[in-house]
Amino acid sequence: MPLTFSSKIDVNDLLKYNFYQNYRSVGGLLFVVFAAIMFAAGISEMLSGRPFATICGYFIIGIGLLAWTPFKLKLIAPRIYALSPVLQEPLTYTLDEDGITLHTDVVLSEPTVTTGDPQTEKVSWDMIYKVVTTKSSLLIYTNRKNAWIIPLRNITKEYPKIKEICEAKLDRHRCKIK
Repeated sequence: MPLTFSSKIDVNDLLKYNFYQNYRSVGGLLFVVFAAIMFAAGISEMLSGRPFATICGYFIIGIGLLAWTPFKLKLIAPRIYALSPVLQEPLTYTLDEDGITLHTDVVLSEPTVTTGDPQTEKVSWDMIYKVVTTKSSLLIYTNRKNAWIIPLRNITKEYPKIKEICEAKLDRHRCKIK
């Protein structure tokens, strides 16, 4: 018995996904580690009596590294959202025995490989990379970097059934639903 539901994301959902994705990647973590190293170097220089300008340089670099990623993500999320008509419309998901079907009312530029329909994408369960819940979203990854974002506020009634279906169809390491 298939489960069908609709969901719409907004800019904040996209921003939260970008933060989640960035700070769980090696590159995002390296920025944080490098900033911590700059702060530690600044403290070390301060304790060894180095000139104030040298000490400030380390702290400025550390603060810049910590501030750059959130600034960049907050800057690009509204732009990505505005440039993608698919993100601005409600998406309809159907979970069934074969996989997950995503349907949109926006006509995409080309027919999809899986259905031949320019408005529908079908992904079999074995092609789902993983399913994860965050504090505010259900993320259905189709590969390591791309995920369908479903805000939890939109699926409160359907969530238990979604969880049940995903746990039945996906291996334990690919289903990280709370």
